[in-house]
Amino acid sequence: MPDKNNRSFDAFWARVEAESLKRISKTFGGKSTWRKDECIAFLQAALKDEDRIRDVLNQLAPHETNLLAFIKLMGGETESNLIKMAMYASGTRLPGTRYGYLDPFEDALNKFLRRGLVLVRSDYGSMTSLSSYSYSTDTVFSDDRILTHVGRPIYQPFTLEPAPTPPAAASRPPHLISMQVISVLNAIEAAHGLKVTLSNEVRVTEIRKVAKALDWKNNALVEGDFVLPNAAAFTIGALRWAGILDVKDNLLQPTPLAKEFVAWPVEQQVRLLAQGIIRTENWQETDLFHYGYYTRNCYMGRFALYTLLHCLSADQPAFYPVENFDLAFFQRIGEHFKLLSFTPRFQSYDKDAQATEIKYAKWLADQRESWLKTERIWLEESLKTWLYFLGIVSLDMVKGKPVALGLTNLGRAALHPEQQASQPAPLPAFKSNHPAWVVQPNFDVIAYLDHLPTGQLTFLERNAERKKAGEHVAEYRITRESVYRGLESGMSVQEIVDSWQRGSGKNLPQNITVEIHEWAALREKMTLYRHANLAEYPDAAGREAAVKHGVIGTPIGERFLLITEPLNKAQTKLFYDILDYSLPPQRSLIIDEDGTVMINDHADLVLTARLQEWAERDPAGSLRLTKESIRRAIGSGQAINTLFKLLGERIARIMPPMMQIALRAWAGEPLNLSLENILVLYSPSPDTSYAIQNSALLRPYLRGVLAPGYFLVKEERLEELQAQLERFGLDVQFTQMQKRR
Repeated sequence: MPDKNNRSFDAFWARVEAESLKRISKTFGGKSTWRKDECIAFLQAALKDEDRIRDVLNQLAPHETNLLAFIKLMGGETESNLIKMAMYASGTRLPGTRYGYLDPFEDALNKFLRRGLVLVRSDYGSMTSLSSYSYSTDTVFSDDRILTHVGRPIYQPFTLEPAPTPPAAASRPPHLISMQVISVLNAIEAAHGLKVTLSNEVRVTEIRKVAKALDWKNNALVEGDFVLPNAAAFTIGALRWAGILDVKDNLLQPTPLAKEFVAWPVEQQVRLLAQGIIRTENWQETDLFHYGYYTRNCYMGRFALYTLLHCLSADQPAFYPVENFDLAFFQRIGEHFKLLSFTPRFQSYDKDAQATEIKYAKWLADQRESWLKTERIWLEESLKTWLYFLGIVSLDMVKGKPVALGLTNLGRAALHPEQQASQPAPLPAFKSNHPAWVVQPNFDVIAYLDHLPTGQLTFLERNAERKKAGEHVAEYRITRESVYRGLESGMSVQEIVDSWQRGSGKNLPQNITVEIHEWAALREKMTLYRHANLAEYPDAAGREAAVKHGVIGTPIGERFLLITEPLNKAQTKLFYDILDYSLPPQRSLIIDEDGTVMINDHADLVLTARLQEWAERDPAGSLRLTKESIRRAIGSGQAINTLFKLLGERIARIMPPMMQIALRAWAGEPLNLSLENILVLYSPSPDTSYAIQNSALLRPYLRGVLAPGYFLVKEERLEELQAQLERFGLDVQFTQMQKRR
């Protein structure tokens, strides 16, 4: 994002070379013989003199004035290649030859930088000359005190033969644009911000959550035959670059400007959104191309296309063949722009001018052929996606392809605000003889979109659930969730009721008013904090002592304090332990073989409550897992895997294996054992034991080795074993055996 807080040249003069400062001082009427410190002092004073600034600006060439105007249009700071595209697309005449070593724009910008009305953001190189040419870009900016006296860019119109007005051109109703933006802002507020990566990019999973909340299938917004791919990323990117969203506390959240933005006229919203989407890198019009390294070329092309649209006639509606518009686009920027590669430049040092022109014509024909295979397709996709969904263009479509385009009334208002200023201001919508909406006793709302200013549309989107939206009418429904959402936005229940009545032009049905108040009362009974610092004390006295030490917060219960002001280092030391609930839970459980549960001092607030669902208190007050407590939890609908997951996350020492078996058995898992009578042959002599274990003759009579010297005997072959052992001279003595039960 551009740095909007540091665009005063005063902070940078010391980094500019002495020779450059002398030259810049001369631009503002100073002397080139001054020392560096004298130049700095003079320039600091000169930029406080509005008359002096105006005198300097009045001496600029038309292309220099336009260069400053485009920098102002882009917020006072932008990339040099963006300005390059805008200058060529606007038809600005640049000095210099098109066949020379340098691009005429880069040559003109370098000369302009030397005059000191624009500087380059550079940590190491010169701030008064470009550090790169053609294949990369520099960030250039101007002083806000200079830009205050700069007007809007001048666009050179081009002549296009109008096409017949199509019978059924497609254009997007303006209210749908505001609805799209407001619904995305509502979704972000409901999520309490979107998580970002270390590089402050919104996580893909967060973008998907927004799309899911808005029911955009496959993250695409579909309206009739038009599809906006990656609609959530599109809207979020545009809002972010427009300054409506920004990162705070590692979350992308609405800025204070958001409340003003949603009440702006839709043409003002579109103007800002268009400038935002122009600079959005993580959204593309189509996946037909693999951009790779050249992703930035997308927004360079968008800026050029948006600039070219300014060159269309704004006096009256007209349609133009896309083929002719594309040719005009190519004639303006075709030799300076490539979507999927570096931009080649035609260079010729042939002294024969006629030969040079022939070579140039052939080179340009090759560029046009390449353009039709790539840039033309991209242009058509741009018309069908961001330019259509921002309501800027109206399209005549044939078999899914735009064949003619025209500016909508909204598009002309967004592109040419200077013409709107000369038009009489419309009457406020509240003075209309027609209601903005009708609230029915069954909580359905019929909204008349032709009578809605964006402020009332914002109220609808925040305080009701949209069911369906048409060209002139939209259907909403008031729900408990929508009332909660309105209250969360900062409105009181009375303000919500008054707003519904004001839009209706009459009192609400009584049941609606009563229900809204009841829903609001329910909401006040419980407050959910997504992000909070909660301090726990051993007793009320400990909490009061902390408050006396300056810990500021709201008391909760007897032992807790909701901290409302950040703690200093001394206050932080008052706490024995600090738990961050956004991190994995600490392992603070030990379970004995008899089921006794021990919890150390690092346990979080929810652990005991969760364990009590599975354990019971013994007479000493300790928690214990028992057969009865486990079966009670299973009977209430719990699953034993839930307990194992809890223990797996929190246990600090391996649970005794027998306790694990017991938990599974208590939960109803069949784990049967059998008890049998067995015959054991015992030999106290290691040599004899070794001989028996390795005897092939004795092996058929034995089940296996129980332990060193102990052998399991097959009961049915006992007599055979005894006879065989006696043959070997071994006397077998029998001990008394336990009778089988």
